[in-house]
Amino acid sequence: MGRRGPTAAVALMIVTAVGTRAKKAWAAVGLEPVGLHDCRHTYAAFMIAAGINTKALCTYMGHSTITVTLDRYGHLLPGNEHEAANLLDQWLTNTDQETPHGSR
Repeated sequence: MGRRGPTAAVALMIVTAVGTRAKKAWAAVGLEPVGLHDCRHTYAAFMIAAGINTKALCTYMGHSTITVTLDRYGHLLPGNEHEAANLLDQWLTNTDQETPHGSR
């Protein structure tokens, strides 16, 4: 069997090296350090605020299913239950009261 990726020790060294470089860069310009995981969540929040499709966000974040994305970030999506009820009420009020099959 071939090697499937870095060992846990190598992966830890890479994460530590990236974190160390980031901390030095932030300190050099007088900023407080931000964890890489915090950056990941900020990226997702900005993508949602920009209106990115949830399925696309799922792909960008590397989530195994859209359920993972919705469970983690669903609270950031626009709208809520009250707004949804109002939108449905407006739609029903503005329709000509016909069903999709043309009957009343």
